[in-house]
Order: sequence, then C-alpha cells, then structure tokens
Amino acid sequence: MGKIALISSLLAICFSACAEDAHHASARLVKTELARLSGTSAVDCGLVPLGQSAERAWACALAAQKSKKPFWLAFQERSIDSVMWLAVGRDAHGNPYVLTYDSSPYGRPGLHPRISRDICASNTKFDPQAENFGCRGFAP
Repeated sequence: MGKIALISSLLAICFSACAEDAHHASARLVKTELARLSGTSAVDCGLVPLGQSAERAWACALAAQKSKKPFWLAFQERSIDSVMWLAVGRDAHGNPYVLTYDSSPYGRPGLHPRISRDICASNTKFDPQAENFGCRGFAP
C-alpha cells in the first residue's frame, strides 16, 4: 500500500471515529438538557438519529402532550458542518418548548456548542408538519 493510500485510509478512520464521538457527545448533552428541563420523571420519547424514522417517537410525544404529561423528543437534523439536534418537550410546569442544539455555531472550529430554547404558548399543540412544530412563541 502506498503512503498516500495509507494516509487516506487513516484519515478516513479518524474522521469516522471523530464524527461518531461528536454524535455520541451531542446526544448525551441534548439528553441531559432535556431531562433537566422536563424532569427525570418525564416521558422519554427518545433521541432519533439522523436518517431514522421519527414516526414512533412523534406518536409518543403527541400522546404525552395530549395527556399533559412532561415529555421530550429529540431528533438529529442534517447539517453542513456540525451536529444538529431539534427537540420538543413539555417541562414539569406544563410549559411546552422547542430546543435547538448546534455543535459548532457558525461552522467555525473552537466554538462551544450552543443550546437554545424557545418557550411556546401554553396552549401549543405540537405538530411535526407545522413550521416550528406549531410553537407560536410565548403568549403575552
């Protein structure tokens, strides 16, 4: 095997391992934040990895929402230069929210991950097909 082929193989292995580590680290951070927001007794509707169907997880979230239980659901989104997760949930006080996680804001190395949360109107009914999942912002 030539030096260039060997180096290319090693880089491919490293990039694959680094991407896998970033995925696991981001999933762990997102799950920790969602458990903090919704409480340890919240219904865990799951972390849906990129490319997997979220249908079952959404069914769980919508059932928890209907019964007014705290819950959370997160799913990984395609991104150009970072790991992205979107999540919906209802906290222990009944407040619905949408959470966004970006492992590398602005696509620049060295920046810390960013988690942002939008609190939705108390009567929000999440909809996987709606813009912002139906979160209309906090009602005045």
